[in-house]
Amino acid sequence: MTKPEEKMDPEQEYFEKRAEAELELAQSATHPGVVKAHYELAGLYLDIVHGEPEHSESDAGVEEQGEGVETGED
Repeated sequence: MTKPEEKMDPEQEYFEKRAEAELELAQSATHPGVVKAHYELAGLYLDIVHGEPEHSESDAGVEEQGEGVETGED
Protein backbone atom coordinates (compact mmCIF):
# COMPACT_ATOMS: atom_id res chain seq x y z
CA MET A 1 0.00 0.00 0.00
CA THR A 2 2.91 2.33 0.58
CA LYS A 3 5.88 2.89 -1.63
CA PRO A 4 8.88 0.69 -0.76
CA GLU A 5 11.13 3.70 -0.23
CA GLU A 6 8.78 5.15 2.41
CA LYS A 7 9.49 3.83 5.89
CA MET A 8 6.43 3.57 8.11
CA ASP A 9 6.58 3.65 11.84
CA PRO A 10 5.80 0.28 13.47
CA GLU A 11 2.36 1.37 14.63
CA GLN A 12 1.29 2.46 11.14
CA GLU A 13 2.71 -0.75 9.71
CA TYR A 14 0.68 -2.78 12.20
CA PHE A 15 -2.57 -1.02 11.26
CA GLU A 16 -1.87 -1.39 7.54
CA LYS A 17 -1.36 -5.14 8.00
CA ARG A 18 -4.59 -5.32 10.00
CA ALA A 19 -6.42 -3.52 7.18
CA GLU A 20 -5.05 -5.98 4.64
CA ALA A 21 -6.09 -8.90 6.82
CA GLU A 22 -9.60 -7.49 7.24
CA LEU A 23 -9.92 -7.07 3.46
CA GLU A 24 -8.91 -10.70 2.94
CA LEU A 25 -11.42 -11.81 5.57
CA ALA A 26 -14.15 -9.72 3.93
CA GLN A 27 -13.45 -11.31 0.56
CA SER A 28 -13.66 -14.83 1.98
CA ALA A 29 -16.75 -14.26 4.15
CA THR A 30 -20.15 -15.40 2.94
CA HIS A 31 -22.57 -13.70 5.32
CA PRO A 32 -23.34 -10.10 4.24
CA GLY A 33 -23.14 -8.79 7.80
CA VAL A 34 -19.72 -10.33 8.31
CA VAL A 35 -18.49 -8.95 4.98
CA LYS A 36 -19.70 -5.48 5.98
CA ALA A 37 -18.04 -5.67 9.40
CA HIS A 38 -14.68 -6.66 7.92
CA TYR A 39 -14.82 -3.85 5.34
CA GLU A 40 -15.72 -1.33 8.04
CA LEU A 41 -12.81 -2.46 10.19
CA ALA A 42 -10.46 -2.28 7.21
CA GLY A 43 -11.63 1.27 6.55
CA LEU A 44 -11.04 2.31 10.14
CA TYR A 45 -7.53 0.83 10.10
CA LEU A 46 -6.75 2.66 6.86
CA ASP A 47 -8.05 5.91 8.35
CA ILE A 48 -5.54 5.47 11.16
CA VAL A 49 -2.69 4.75 8.72
CA HIS A 50 -3.46 7.72 6.51
CA GLY A 51 -4.25 10.15 9.32
CA GLU A 52 -7.91 10.62 8.52
CA PRO A 53 -10.04 12.07 11.30
CA GLU A 54 -11.99 9.60 13.38
CA HIS A 55 -15.73 9.56 12.94
CA SER A 56 -18.60 7.55 14.27
CA GLU A 57 -21.79 6.29 12.70
CA SER A 58 -23.67 8.97 14.58
CA ASP A 59 -21.68 11.64 12.69
CA ALA A 60 -22.36 10.20 9.23
CA GLY A 61 -25.19 11.89 7.39
CA VAL A 62 -26.67 13.53 10.44
CA GLU A 63 -28.05 17.03 9.99
CA GLU A 64 -27.68 19.69 12.62
CA GLN A 65 -30.47 19.50 15.18
CA GLY A 66 -33.44 21.49 14.02
CA GLU A 67 -32.14 21.92 10.48
CA GLY A 68 -34.62 20.82 7.85
CA VAL A 69 -37.32 20.12 10.40
CA GLU A 70 -40.61 21.88 9.99
CA THR A 71 -42.36 22.59 13.27
CA GLY A 72 -45.41 24.42 11.89
CA GLU A 73 -44.45 27.49 13.93
CA ASP A 74 -43.94 30.79 12.13
